[in-house]
Amino acid sequence: MNILEQSQRAGEVVRKKIFLKRRKYSLSRTLPLNALEIRESDIFLVSYPRSGNTWMRILLAKLLYPQQDIRSLVELQKFLPDIHFKHFTTRHFSASLPRIIKSHFPYRTNYRKVIYLVRNPHDSLPSYHKYATNFMGYQGDLKAFIEDCLYGRIWPCSWKEHVESWTIGRPETEMPLIIRYEDLVADTYTEVAKLCAYIGLSLSDTAITQAIQFANKEKVKAITTDEDFFGVELMKNQFVTHATVGGWASQSSSDVKALIDEKLGPLLQHFNYC
Repeated sequence: MNILEQSQRAGEVVRKKIFLKRRKYSLSRTLPLNALEIRESDIFLVSYPRSGNTWMRILLAKLLYPQQDIRSLVELQKFLPDIHFKHFTTRHFSASLPRIIKSHFPYRTNYRKVIYLVRNPHDSLPSYHKYATNFMGYQGDLKAFIEDCLYGRIWPCSWKEHVESWTIGRPETEMPLIIRYEDLVADTYTEVAKLCAYIGLSLSDTAITQAIQFANKEKVKAITTDEDFFGVELMKNQFVTHATVGGWASQSSSDVKALIDEKLGPLLQHFNYC
């Protein structure tokens, strides 16, 4: 067995472990069996895992449905759904509002309009390691996990492949709206205003401010502490760490940081992460 075959086989083992731990989730490159028929007008919120997608979903859901007091991930799924969740449904969509759907897939030709959320891999990959360890049964240490991510052995693909597929070399007409997580933390109002313009929402300053206030740290933690979504046994672990920049990077060892810098140097420079 050559190195490539070993790498691919190792990746499949990891994916099987992840799938077995998350039976409600479809961790593959295909859509769940009951997935929606994608429309030209659909907007997809896409990111690599652990890039701030849940916080962004809560913000967007409150912008679209300001009267809804969303209290759990199960309720959030009704208004801004995660396409990988097996119990995906379209029945809660409003006919008068754009359909926004979360996805972790790399580039897909039928995603016509995309909001792409990118986060510094020095933060997102260690966060993904904690998530995979707590929720998916991953057993390796941080360095092993980073290597698995960088070489595409962890779902959905390598960080590099994912980010490049959406943001590098795309024709201007196919470019997504790119939002850096770090900018969303630093100046939430400005980035949310960009989102509204891209989506086609004409909202007052008050409405935007209220959505931002709704999606505060305490609310996000309450929403993501969801026993119905994860099960009681898994809720001893924290799903979301809200609005942190550099926190994970400060905890990583020098060899882990060097590994990320070596493999992702040009992309880190492209997004001003170094």
